[in-house]
Amino acid sequence: MERIRLGNTVFEGENNVYLLQGEETVLVDAGVATEPTREEFVDALASFGVTPADVDRVFLTHWHYDHAGLAG
Repeated sequence: MERIRLGNTVFEGENNVYLLQGEETVLVDAGVATEPTREEFVDALASFGVTPADVDRVFLTHWHYDHAGLAG
C-alpha cells in the first residue's frame, strides 16, 4: 500500500489517498476536485507506474468532497 499526499486548499490543507496494487488497482479516497490537486494526483500515480485509467476500483471512506471529488 502506498500513501499519496494531496494538497487541499479548499478544506483542511492536505488529504491522503492510498494506492493498493495487486490483482486489481484500488484507490482509497480520491482527493478534492480542483485542477492543482488533479495534477498532483496524476503525477503521484505516475510515480508508481499507474494512470487514472489503470484504477479498477475506488473505495470512499466517506462522501465529503475532499475525499470523493476526483473519484470520477
